[in-house]
Amino acid sequence: AERDERPEETEGALSRLLDFYLATVTRVYAIERPGDRLPDHLAPTEHQGLSFAGRHEALDWLYTEAHCVLAFAREAIAPWRVRRVVDLVWAVKDLAESGAHLQQYESAALAALAASRSVGDARAQGRAHTVLSSVHLMAGRYAEADEQAEQAAQYARRADDPAPLFRTENDRGVIAANQGRHTDAERHLRQAIESARTDDNEPGEADALCNLSKLHLLKGDKEPAIDLARRALEILDRHGLTLRLANAHYTLGVALTEA
Repeated sequence: AERDERPEETEGALSRLLDFYLATVTRVYAIERPGDRLPDHLAPTEHQGLSFAGRHEALDWLYTEAHCVLAFAREAIAPWRVRRVVDLVWAVKDLAESGAHLQQYESAALAALAASRSVGDARAQGRAHTVLSSVHLMAGRYAEADEQAEQAAQYARRADDPAPLFRTENDRGVIAANQGRHTDAERHLRQAIESARTDDNEPGEADALCNLSKLHLLKGDKEPAIDLARRALEILDRHGLTLRLANAHYTLGVALTEA
């Protein structure tokens, strides 16, 4: 294409493919996480992606296309496409969480951060730091994850972008709890709950409530732990989020056992 096509035709093709991927992975994310507000905050697209009959079909497509999507995210970065590429990487976080594509995912996230820095886009930088925070957290690199989450929050506030705020505070709460910094952990998790409520993100609020419940158990506060887990269960039951609901049941079960 670089040899035979005019630059504007190549650019048009890349932009359409980026739209296709971003629109499609946004649908996959929405199917996998009903009620999560992230799809509402992703960059709009001019072209439509695929539709899916259900969760299994959507995830089959995502994992079949994983290498292509992540390779495209690394190669398609240009100043005028940075926001959409960063959002594409964020929306396919399932690929990192599965473990099978973590290294390739981290490479794409680092490329997205470098590109957002080169154009000085605070919104894109905040989101790229959010993605890298999650990558480090999944790998158990707590210091690096906390640093990335702190930078993500700073850029998000500068850009007046609400999307990263719940996630960065929730990550920092989990990190602080794992490091034994209980006061910091509670402060971050309560801020995560508040940010989720402000953004009308009920599943996110439930996640933070579960994490706060676990923190109270670590401190020996059993009754608050039970109450927080029950509040999370109530939210998740309304949305039918089975995997998160299982986690909330487990959290409540542990709290009741300890009590």
